Amino acid sequence: LGLFACLSYYFGNYSENFSFPLIRAIIGFYLCSIVFAIIFYTGYAYISAGMDGVRSLKYAFFPAANAFATSSSLATIPVNFLSADEMNIPKSVSNITLPFGGIVHLDGTSMATVLEVLLMASLFGVDMSGFSNNMMLLLFAVLAPLVSYGIPGGGNLMLQSIMVKYFNLPLESFPILVVLHASIDAMISSLNAVGNLVGTMLITRLTKGEVWMLQQDIDYTTIADYVKNRKNNC
Repeated sequence: LGLFACLSYYFGNYSENFSFPLIRAIIGFYLCSIVFAIIFYTGYAYISAGMDGVRSLKYAFFPAANAFATSSSLATIPVNFLSADEMNIPKSVSNITLPFGGIVHLDGTSMATVLEVLLMASLFGVDMSGFSNNMMLLLFAVLAPLVSYGIPGGGNLMLQSIMVKYFNLPLESFPILVVLHASIDAMISSLNAVGNLVGTMLITRLTKGEVWMLQQDIDYTTIADYVKNRKNNC
């Protein structure tokens, strides 16, 4: 109630100063996210497995849709596992990278952090110029996933609270940050989910070689199964 009351006051008295920059920022973030995904994620897939990797990106639609609907990176991990299996990504890789990436490797969160800080600094006249400020913003964007978690709501509020304190933004910027983040959270989660999937493809390329898509990954449930398979091969 307090956040909505504060937000209503600012939009009621300064609608021209806040509404139009927010709308432009939201639209711009969605457009930039689409361009980013097309260029970089396609590039990751091509480096990982050539055109076969690019064609396999069709399996990334389901994690992206699930993340968009739930606004949660963690809730998308099971769907990412299914897509990784369809891409023939070895479980020995995906079982490590997808859960770990769902916590610390969040492309969308890093991008949104930069947008939110710069927009609030512009609206409230906070100076963010200079090399030191740019390095602080870069470091914060890299470390932001560590405090945002993969769940909508509480984790984002914590991140925005730290953001206000860390960059000396006025307290009045907090409710605006809440509305801005809620408006772009679905796209943020989609970028996080697909980014983890293509990142896993790239790690597979580095660890399994360039023909990893043609290899069959054997999932050993016990050490005895592994020893038995080795004896059969010998």
